[in-house]
Amino acid sequence: MIKYELIDKVRRTVTISLEASSPHERANIVIAGDESLKAIVSDKLSRSYGAFGHTVGEVTSPIDLDSALRSSVFKDYRIGLTQGKELVSSYGSGIPKGAVT
Repeated sequence: MIKYELIDKVRRTVTISLEASSPHERANIVIAGDESLKAIVSDKLSRSYGAFGHTVGEVTSPIDLDSALRSSVFKDYRIGLTQGKELVSSYGSGIPKGAVT
């Protein structure tokens, strides 16, 4: 699992999490906390891109969520990774060695 805490300028808070156990495993994004901030964050994520240009939407991987939350789209928020650092400590392509892409 990976989990972030996001706080806006007026101190509203949400947590953003994925039930994923590997960097490239896709899972539903779960946003909990302040209702109005949840809507804003959900909208911003739906228009965000991940580490390799993947759209984030409602289902994504830890590395794509991490990349989206570090982008300029979320520059006005304080964001902290509270669980799952090992899932985003390095960004590999996730493409198996020798695979034809």
